[in-house]
Amino acid sequence: MKIQSQYLGEKTPLRAGIVAYLCSYLFLFLTLDALYWDDWIRASTQEVAGSYNKVAGFPPWREFLEFSILRNSPTLFHLATPVCFLVAAFALHKVLKSRLPLTYFQVNAITLLFLLLPVNSARVAMINFYYAFSYMLFFIAWWLLVSKSKVAPWFAIPLFWLSFGTSSLLPFFAMPLLHVGYVLFSNDRRLGRRGFIIWGALATLPVVFWIVRAQTFGANVREYYVPKPLGVIRGGLFVVVAVLFLVYGIGRKKWNMSQNARPLLIGWGVLSLAFGSAAYMAGGHLVDISDWLISFVPNFSDWNSRHQLLQPLGFALIAVGVLSGSSEETSKKVGVFGLSGLLAFSVLLNFTFSQEYYLDSLKQDQVVEQFSNIDALKTNSQVMISDDAFRFNARGRSLRSYEWEAMLEKAHPDEGAFLVEPLRYVSCDEFKPTLILTVVAINGRLESLITRDLGIEIRVEEISPCN
Repeated sequence: MKIQSQYLGEKTPLRAGIVAYLCSYLFLFLTLDALYWDDWIRASTQEVAGSYNKVAGFPPWREFLEFSILRNSPTLFHLATPVCFLVAAFALHKVLKSRLPLTYFQVNAITLLFLLLPVNSARVAMINFYYAFSYMLFFIAWWLLVSKSKVAPWFAIPLFWLSFGTSSLLPFFAMPLLHVGYVLFSNDRRLGRRGFIIWGALATLPVVFWIVRAQTFGANVREYYVPKPLGVIRGGLFVVVAVLFLVYGIGRKKWNMSQNARPLLIGWGVLSLAFGSAAYMAGGHLVDISDWLISFVPNFSDWNSRHQLLQPLGFALIAVGVLSGSSEETSKKVGVFGLSGLLAFSVLLNFTFSQEYYLDSLKQDQVVEQFSNIDALKTNSQVMISDDAFRFNARGRSLRSYEWEAMLEKAHPDEGAFLVEPLRYVSCDEFKPTLILTVVAINGRLESLITRDLGIEIRVEEISPCN
C-alpha cells in the first residue's frame, strides 16, 4: 500500500483512510444482514433489551439507540459501525492537531494507523455496536474539549457522559484529562488556580458517573461484569509501569516531538495502551502475552479482539515513535517506507478477517437452507451437531449451541424450540438426543469465495442413546 506524500504533509488523511478502510472490510458490505455470535439471541423488543441491559449494567440510552434509531436492523448496524470508526479517526486527527508538539507526519501517521490497525474485527457483530458508538462519542468529546472555542468544551461534558456507558472508557478518560492538563500548563508554564479547578472538576467526571451508575442502571449488575480483584491489580500495575516509563522518558529528553519524538511517543503510547487495557484486564482478560498476540492471528482468535477496542491509539503512538527520526525530514525519509509497509500489512489482515466473516455468513445461510430440507427435524427437537466445516468459521470461532438452535428455529419456525449440544458423551439427564447432524463442506475456501457456494451438506443419523 503506497502512502502518497501529500498525506504526510498538511492535508488531512481522511480520503486515503476511507479508501484503505473500505478495502479492508470490503466483504463485510456484502453481508449486511448477517448475524454473528450473540446476535442470534439478541432481544427482539426494546423492553426485553432494556431488562437485559439493566442486568449487564448498560445505560438506558443503549436500547433507545439500537431500537428507536437503528430499528434493530442488522443492515443499519453494519453500516453504522464503520461510520463510527471513521468519525472517531477524524476526531482524533483534530485532537492531535490541538496544541500538541507533533509534526504533520506524526499526526497523519498516527491517524491512519489508529483507523487501520487490525484490532477491531469483532465489531462486525451487532452485539458489539454500542461499544463502537461510545468510542466515537468519546473521541468527538475529546476534540471538543481541547478545541480553542469557548463554547465547544461545554458540549464535551455530556458527550463524555454518554460514552461512559461503555465502562472501559472510564480509565481511558485519563488521556484527554492529561491532554487538557498539558494545554492549561503550556499557556503560561504553570497550571494556576483557575486551571487546577478546571482540571480537578474534569477529573471527577468518571467518578461521578461510576457512582450514579452504581446507584441506578448498574445497581444489580451480575458478577460477570464486576471487576476481579487480581485483574484490578494486574491492570493497575500496568498503568504504574507505563507512568514510570513515560516519566523516565520525559526526564531524559526535552519536550520537543520534532527533536526527541521516539522516547516521548513510545512513552505516551505505552501509557495509552495501559489506560485502554486496564478495564479489560480488571475483567479478567488480556492475562498474558498470548492474549495480546492471538487477536492478530487469522482464523484463530474467536471473539477475543473485542477486548482491543481502546488499543489502536497506543499501538499507533508506539509505532510512529519507532518510525520517527531525530528530525521531521528524517521521519519523512525513514518513516514513510515503514509506515507504508505497516499500513499495507494492516489492510491485508483486515481484508483477511473480513473475508472470513463473509464465508462464515455464507455458511450460516446454507446451513439454514439445508436444515429446512430435513424432515426428521419436524419430529426431533433434541439433536447433537458435529461441525466438520470448521474452516469456514470466522476467526476460528466455535459456533455456540444457541447459534445452532437459532438456525434450526429459523429453518423450522413452526416446530417449536430446539435443544442442541455438540457431539459428546450423553448422560441422558436433561438432554436426550435422537439425531446427530454432521455439517460438512465439499468446496475449498478460495472456490467458495469465488462461487459463493461452500458445498454444505448435512448428514443425518438417527440415534437412541437414552433408550
